Amino acid sequence: MRRLIPYIASDYRKDRIWMRRTKKAQRDYQSGLISGSHCSGRLRKYEREWDSPGRPLMVTCESVCIVEDALRRCDAGGVAVCSFGSDVKVINAFGDHMMPGPELLQKLSFNQSSTDLLLLLNRSRQMLRDVRTPTSEQLLIIISDGRGALAQGAEKVKAALAALQGVTVLFVILDSGPKSICELSVASFQGENVVLTPYLSSFPFPFYAIVKAVTQLPSTLAESIRQWFEMTVQTNSI
Repeated sequence: MRRLIPYIASDYRKDRIWMRRTKKAQRDYQSGLISGSHCSGRLRKYEREWDSPGRPLMVTCESVCIVEDALRRCDAGGVAVCSFGSDVKVINAFGDHMMPGPELLQKLSFNQSSTDLLLLLNRSRQMLRDVRTPTSEQLLIIISDGRGALAQGAEKVKAALAALQGVTVLFVILDSGPKSICELSVASFQGENVVLTPYLSSFPFPFYAIVKAVTQLPSTLAESIRQWFEMTVQTNSI
């Protein structure tokens, strides 16, 4: 308490704790939040049936808004928000002023019928490359149901991920549908035999998180970003 009173009286400027918190970071953090605008028919059905605020699509949009606002308020570097489906739409680019939450919420939608992950990764690479500096630490968070990740070929997606050099990519899987993604299988032929392998064993994204209850999405995003910050600090201190 003795330290707190002069801290407040100094208008939050002269105290050593405040100086440490306001010191410019040695790294330049840039985070991209990508929300999938494609949604399976089954999930749309559940979206219509579930009551607010537990509806998966609305909670997803709200979560993106909350995390985007929090990153900007804590001065955690540049933040961009995009949506993707058959194309990629930049909603709030790096360097843009913070968009009001209701406006950002209106621009996020789930009305596209397909997903083009290769286009998303290529566009993300270009966007992040344009703002990269020698001290950049870059994070790309993709939020989607993950069902179309193999449609364009796992190896092509892995190649596109490899081209994102220096970028940590996290795929957050919304697993709110009637059948869990953990239960899905992929069929392949070995000679004349059909072999079923778990879908996630072929999932091309090495870092992913599965969100079973959509209400856990905000805390999952927050914890993922916290761990990323922690990882970059530890890496740069070596």
